[in-house]
Amino acid sequence: MMNFLNGTISPWFIIPMLAFFISLAFPTILNLLSKLNSKSAKNLPPSPPKLPVIGNLHQLGNLTHHTLQSFAQTYGPLMVLHFGKVPVLVVSNAEAAREILKNQDHVFCNRPHRKMFDIFWYGSRDVASAPYGHYWRQVKSICVLHLLSGKKVQRFRRVREEEAMIMVEKVMESCGSLKAVNLTDLFSDVTNDIVCRSVIGRRYEGSVLRGPMSMLEEFLGASVIGDYIPWLDWVGRVNGMYGRAKCVAKQLDEFLDEVVDEHVRMRNHDGDVVNGGDMQNDFVDILLEIQKTSSTTDFQVDRTIMKALIMQFDWTVPAGVVGDQTFCLSETTGLTVHRKLPLLALASPHVKSSK
Repeated sequence: MMNFLNGTISPWFIIPMLAFFISLAFPTILNLLSKLNSKSAKNLPPSPPKLPVIGNLHQLGNLTHHTLQSFAQTYGPLMVLHFGKVPVLVVSNAEAAREILKNQDHVFCNRPHRKMFDIFWYGSRDVASAPYGHYWRQVKSICVLHLLSGKKVQRFRRVREEEAMIMVEKVMESCGSLKAVNLTDLFSDVTNDIVCRSVIGRRYEGSVLRGPMSMLEEFLGASVIGDYIPWLDWVGRVNGMYGRAKCVAKQLDEFLDEVVDEHVRMRNHDGDVVNGGDMQNDFVDILLEIQKTSSTTDFQVDRTIMKALIMQFDWTVPAGVVGDQTFCLSETTGLTVHRKLPLLALASPHVKSSK
C-alpha cells in the first residue's frame, strides 16, 4: 500500500492496479486491431453504432423485438448487430428471409455455439442445436423419416382428438360455474398433454415436470455473456448460473432415464413391446426400435442421442407455475413472447334457435 510517511508506493499496490487497467484496455485494443485488419467490413449491411467489447448489447433492452423493429425502420430490412464479438445478421423482410433460407441455406445452415445448449442438450446433440455436419444429417433424418413423417403424425390423431375433447369438457364445466377460463393456461395444458402422450406415452399432470421445465425455459431464454464475450465466460461460473443450470439438467436427465427405463421394461427378451398402451406407439418406443436396428449401421443411436431427441420437442409449462412462484414470459426476454395479461374468457352455452 502507499507509504505516506516517505512518499513511496509499495509494489504490492502497483502490480494489482496495473493488471486491472491492462485487463480493461486489452479488449479495446483487440477490437481496434480487428477493425484495422478487417477488409470485408465494407461489404457488410448497415449497422447501428457499437461500443468496444460489448458491441450493440447495451441497445437491446428488455423488449428485444421492439428494439429490432425500431432498428429495422432506421437501417432497413437487412442489418448487422454485434453481440460482443459475434456479428448477427438481422432479417426483417420476407424476400430477404426467403433468399437466406432457400437459396443461400448452405451458407447459413450452421448453428452458433451456446453454453446452455451444451448443458441441457448433452453437448448440443439434439437436431436443433447440433452443428451442421454428418451427425446433424443423421439425427435430422431420424426426425423426418421416423418421428415426424406424415404417417407417424397421423398415428397420434387419436391422442390429439382425446385431449381436445378433454379441453372442451373443461370449458363446458366452467359454463355451469360461471367462472372465467384462462385460455392461456388451457391451451398450454392441452399442448403439454399432447406432447407428453406422443413423446413418452402418458400424461404428467403433477409437479414432476413443472419445476424443471419452467427453469429450463428460463435458462434458455437468459442471456449468457460468455456466448458473446468469451473472455467473460467466468461470470457464469462466479454468479452460479452454470451451476444452477447443471442442477436442473441433472433433474431432467434423471427423469428421461426413468422414462427410457420404463419403456425398456415394457419389452420382452426379443425387444418387442408387450401391453404398452400409448407407449407402444410413442416416440421413445420408435427410438428404441431404431436403436435395435442401427447396431449394424455406421451411425448408432445410443441412450444419450435418444434423450437429446426427446428434449427437442416443444414442452410447455402446465399452469405456468414454478414451485410457489408465478412464472410468466409476458413481454419479457425469453423463448416466446406472450401478452402481458393472460387471456380470460367467460364461456356460456349457445342455444341455436329453430325456425
